[in-house]
Amino acid sequence: MIKKLLNHFRNKNKIAGLIDKTNAELYYSLIKTQNIHINFGKFECYGVYSVRDKHIIDVQSDNICFASFSHELLHIYLRSKGVHAGGRLSLMTLSDEKLHTIFNEDLVDHVSNCLDHFKMLPLYLKLGYSIDSFIADFHISKSNAVELNNIQEYFTTNFANQKVFLAQAIEKYIATFIAMKACPNPSFNYQSTYLKLRRIDYNLYDILDKFIESWNNYDYTQSNQNYGVVISQYIENFKSWLAGKTILSIDRFNNATIIE
Repeated sequence: MIKKLLNHFRNKNKIAGLIDKTNAELYYSLIKTQNIHINFGKFECYGVYSVRDKHIIDVQSDNICFASFSHELLHIYLRSKGVHAGGRLSLMTLSDEKLHTIFNEDLVDHVSNCLDHFKMLPLYLKLGYSIDSFIADFHISKSNAVELNNIQEYFTTNFANQKVFLAQAIEKYIATFIAMKACPNPSFNYQSTYLKLRRIDYNLYDILDKFIESWNNYDYTQSNQNYGVVISQYIENFKSWLAGKTILSIDRFNNATIIE
């Protein structure tokens, strides 16, 4: 408690331009149980890094924004409710070479962020903010024709006289699917991209689709529901899909690694 109070006093002068009537109740309720640190700097965007009950919020010093700060507070709110999808994904994939090759740190962070957004958006709107301020890239489509063509071309290929699945293409497939599902902009129609992804690999598409459906049905306010069950089922289904497949991974130095 003393540490939390000290953090609050350190933050007091910093938060003057970040707290208003829309987010004051949220902020002051969180600092009762969470250690929140605020860093100002020339960051590309607002962000938060959480370890247990310690949270570091990066704030763009040249873009003081109530809405962006509230967005990061809602990430912390989910942590305070025991929801940490990224942590569970990391634990379940770290010790498996095939899984970890695909679920690298970037993909885990991306998936975790998107899963948070599903739960955060209703809370964000309830605070009174406009939906178009929810994410910085609200007006940018999460479907990229060049990337989609690359997924289609390199998803499977021949290497050393055997059929292999390219880890980077699988990673991009997952990232694109999740990003589109989590996109809050209703003006984007992703139907054609979904159809192309489905044609590339129906089984993987079905696994991802059921995963997002299960996540949306998961209610963190109900004590009898556990997000870990949703994550675990997804990873088990994904492992089954990977079984028997040879994975090719190419690093930034163009070194190729085969994982049976």
